[in-house]
This record gives sequence, structure tokens and C-alpha cells, in this order.
Amino acid sequence: MFFKKHGMPEDGELVICTVKKILPHAAFVILDEYENAEAMLHVSEVSSRWVRNIKEHINEGKKIVCKVLQTNKERGLIDVSLKRVTNSEKTKKLNDEKTEIRVEKLIEIIAQKLKQDKIKFLQMMGIKLIEQFGSLIEFYETVKADGTAAISELDIPEPWKTELSNQINDQLAAISVKKSNSFDLSSFLPDGVTKLSEFFSKIISFAAEKKIQLVLHYISAPNYTFDITAKNYKQADMQMKEIIEQMKTLAKQNKLDFAVKEEI
Repeated sequence: MFFKKHGMPEDGELVICTVKKILPHAAFVILDEYENAEAMLHVSEVSSRWVRNIKEHINEGKKIVCKVLQTNKERGLIDVSLKRVTNSEKTKKLNDEKTEIRVEKLIEIIAQKLKQDKIKFLQMMGIKLIEQFGSLIEFYETVKADGTAAISELDIPEPWKTELSNQINDQLAAISVKKSNSFDLSSFLPDGVTKLSEFFSKIISFAAEKKIQLVLHYISAPNYTFDITAKNYKQADMQMKEIIEQMKTLAKQNKLDFAVKEEI
């Protein structure tokens, strides 16, 4: 990543780290997104299971996603945890990193087309995007959600806007986001099979009406999963909540036993 953050991360923040050094009871990691920032990963925060040897879980040079436990700004100390990061948090954080790198490469392509110095151009355009949107990630997600109209408001030359819009549109045409969740559904009523069939039929109809790309999967009774494909994480999160709320409503109406499990 070209743009680095200054200072120290906030408690609870997810950070991408590169393992620098491993000791018997701790590992020291570099915070990739921050300038000159290192943190300590204690052996007790590596895994929810007992860790006999840290090297069985991480190696020097490996990239990992950690959660900041606490910071001491006066002493410059940062403690992080690996075990407290969920799979969905890890996936989203790594996807955010890919998005940032994607935008940086996109700007480099524009620099090449406009015959500009790549580093200087990346610095100039990147700063403009960060100033207006807060980060390259937020810029990309905003454009994915609302279209390229936001680019017209940027304080950059018109040729830059045109190339930026063209490159973003080309990328968005081939990109989508998928989120999955699991749930339990069962019935002990005499007409339970019919009730279950009606449940799935109605939830599929609801998704179609709301233009939600939903796919249901049967695992083994009473376990099921569902996938939602959307154009960005914001939309996927919103649609997932809609589907879950509708499932709860339908289950209650049909007297079915329903429970949402953790996000996959």
C-alpha cells in the first residue's frame, strides 16, 4: 500500500500485520497500514486453543489480520490479538486491502495513459480522493454504491475525471460481493413439510421482489445456508438484514423453529 497512516491505531481496530519476529511467548508484528508502527502479539492471543509453539500457527513474514487490544501512546506500545478476529472480519479486512491496492493500480494506469509520472500522479490524485472521501476504500465503495457521479465533484482536471470514470466503470462491470450466513429451520407439526416448503417458496419470492440475488443451500436437517451477491458490502449487509428479518417473520407465521447462526 502506497498511502500509510500516521500515529497509532484505535483500540478495537482491525489491522493487517506482517510477522517480524517470533519469541517463545510472543511475536512482534509490523502494522502494514501505519508508518513505523509495530505491535506485540502475546501467545495467549494467538489462538482460542492452547498454543504449545507459536510457530505452529504463524511464521515470520506471514501476513495476518489482528485486532488492536490496547495502545499506550506515551510508551509507543500496541498489543494485538489474532484469536479475536472472526472469519468474516478477516475476509472483509483483506478485501479492503485488495480494494486499496486496486485503486492505486487504477491510478497508475491513468498516469500511464496521461503520460504522467506514476509516483507523483498517485500522490496527487490519491490525496484528492482521501481528502474528499476519507480513504481510497471509501471512495471505491461510494462509487460502487452510487455510481461515478461523485467523481464529477472532485477538484481535479477534467481529463483525470474522464479517465477515472472510465477505469472505475470497467472494473465495476466485473466485480461483485458475496456474503453468506447459516440458519436452522425445523418443524414438528403434522404439516411441517408443507410449512417448510411454503417458507422457502415465499422467501425466494420476497428476494425476487426486492431484487436481491439470493441462493439457498440445504446442508443437513435442520441446517441451511444462504448466499447474497451484491455490488458492494454496504448493499450486501443491508440485504442480508432484510432477508433475515423476513425469515423470522415467515417462521413465526408458520410456527417454525428458526435460528440464525453465525455469518460464514
